[in-house]
Amino acid sequence: MAALLLPGAAAADSTQNSQLANSILLTTGMLAVVIACFIGLAWLTRRLQTSHFRRSRSLQLIESLPVGRNEKICIIKAGSTFKVIGVTSQQITLMETLESLEQVNTTTAEDPKNQAWKWAQQFLQSNTQ
Repeated sequence: MAALLLPGAAAADSTQNSQLANSILLTTGMLAVVIACFIGLAWLTRRLQTSHFRRSRSLQLIESLPVGRNEKICIIKAGSTFKVIGVTSQQITLMETLESLEQVNTTTAEDPKNQAWKWAQQFLQSNTQ
């Protein structure tokens, strides 16, 4: 009714509506920019952290053999040597140090399961002492 009586009131309403639409559009755009910045920073942080860990490969897990519920025997490469370790939920025990994997292959050539069980028995005996 006011628009019929005052023609300037209709123009003011349309100006307010356009300002409100512009304000909502600007706020939505800024929110999208902030969310994009958070996503970009999260991606960049993850990328930088994983590339840092990829460069230092001085310690590698070569083989792992479970021998019990919470026990396993692992061969790891530390530098240029190979270590046979026994791992439980309470401790890690060095069982043997090898200079090359050929030592593992020659000792396990007859039957790898027997050699693994020998290592497991040595490990379990050393834990009970």
